[in-house]
Amino acid sequence: VAPVHTGPLPEWLLPREAERDQYTPTPWVEHLDARRQIIDDRLAQTGAALAANPPEWARSLGPVPPEGTELRDTWERTAALADAWRARR
Repeated sequence: VAPVHTGPLPEWLLPREAERDQYTPTPWVEHLDARRQIIDDRLAQTGAALAANPPEWARSLGPVPPEGTELRDTWERTAALADAWRARR
């Protein structure tokens, strides 16, 4: 079974410990949620850019699927997460 790379941001990229902590003030949780959305938007931009001009390392993801398909969305999300993983390592 292949991993699914859609939906919430993975814990390795943006841990939710502070948001889950009962002592974290509500305004701070709201701020963290807003930052999470910004990062999610950035991942979407990165995925689209990688699909438009795939780097050599992305060849292992297979060919870029046609635009407007669920496969394309999954490819872009996976590529963006792989790029983030590579940047962290």
